[in-house]
Amino acid sequence: MSTDLEHDLLIQLYDVARHMRTYANQLARQKGMTRALMIVLARLERQPDISQNELAAIAEVAPLTIARLIDRLAPPTLLLSAKRCAPRKFPC
Repeated sequence: MSTDLEHDLLIQLYDVARHMRTYANQLARQKGMTRALMIVLARLERQPDISQNELAAIAEVAPLTIARLIDRLAPPTLLLSAKRCAPRKFPC
């Protein structure tokens, strides 16, 4: 009985996550951006010292894609890369 409940819960969680991604895609499109770019903006606002790899994992894209998204956000003078860390960090 508990395995049925666990299975149903996992299916529900998957469905909710899929609906949330779809909704986020719609919101991003209305604002003229992608969901990944919207995630990058939100995370940089809340966590300005996040690394490129951490940001890529959260946005579900490759680290190189994150670098391209960051480059599209602003001129290089507005986003500084931390020199002390191996992975790029993007303090605002």
